[in-house]
Amino acid sequence: MRRILIALIFEITIIPVFVTPGLSQEPKTRRPSFEVVSIRGNTSSNGGIPYTMDGGRFVATGTTLRSLIMTAYRLPNGEPFLSSQLVGLPPWADDSHFDIQAKVEDQEGAISPAEMRLRLQSMLEDRFKLNIRREMREQLVYDLTVTKNGRMKLSEDQTPLPPPPNGVAGLVPPNLSSLARGQLVGRMSASGIAWRGQAVPLERLVPMLRLQVNRPVFDKANLTGLFDIDLTFVPDSLTNGPLSTGPAALAPPIALNSGPSLFVALEEQLGLKLQPAKAPVELFEIDSVQRPSENWATRLQRCAEGSLAVGFAQKIDEMDIPLLFKEGWLRHQKEGPVPLRRRRGG
Repeated sequence: MRRILIALIFEITIIPVFVTPGLSQEPKTRRPSFEVVSIRGNTSSNGGIPYTMDGGRFVATGTTLRSLIMTAYRLPNGEPFLSSQLVGLPPWADDSHFDIQAKVEDQEGAISPAEMRLRLQSMLEDRFKLNIRREMREQLVYDLTVTKNGRMKLSEDQTPLPPPPNGVAGLVPPNLSSLARGQLVGRMSASGIAWRGQAVPLERLVPMLRLQVNRPVFDKANLTGLFDIDLTFVPDSLTNGPLSTGPAALAPPIALNSGPSLFVALEEQLGLKLQPAKAPVELFEIDSVQRPSENWATRLQRCAEGSLAVGFAQKIDEMDIPLLFKEGWLRHQKEGPVPLRRRRGG
């Protein structure tokens, strides 16, 4: 009787559903997907733990559906969208946490972030049954303007900035006093959040503002040149909503001293103002989504952990899994990993 090894192979069917109303529709194409996906509920994590991508693997611990969607999709210009631009999510999208491991089989070389996002979109549609679309709506935004007593400090050196070297952009110096030209970074301390920049254009400040206020920010200041920025403020919330992506995103909980809010600090320290306005904003509308389905291997593992001594055989017998896999799993738990034998006639 031949020995065979039993493997669980999961195929993800890709159904493109991400459309943009009002734009010409491109021909439907098959998106890449992960060959193996494991999704397990996580009841011990508070979420917000970053994901990792290594070669053909995607690993996330204690993540939420909101975080996954914001990782998988981008605005047309390639920038990440804000939490406020994601509407229609059920409450569990922020309250339920998941451990996810996804893998691309036989992958040679690294996968680009753009391709990884496509695979995440496929996983969300297949396992979470996500149906998402884009639409434009008038929303609250902020215009960045200059006050009458503008205080933006021009840098002494106005030499145009060279493009950042590969692998250096985004590195944070050991302290905020050792900034290089063109750097703008943020740090959190007991006195609040400090943003420091040396010889940076004002447009570099706009993305940080938009993440902090969780609203689109449009530069209406019309200031040219390179500026030295020194701004300290106390955030309204350490988490800034369901998903924190600002400078304080990964900061540990600390007690903050009293201080000016971002809006007050901008006016008092830089002579800038965030003016409320209305403008069309692209939103990501959730039409439907479900809690993720677990594959057979994950369900067996969850059942096995801590249950061998308390009726594990009965529990696994009640699961809706083919008999061959049940017997193989039970034998593996009792005798170790041995190949299963194919039954004649079965």
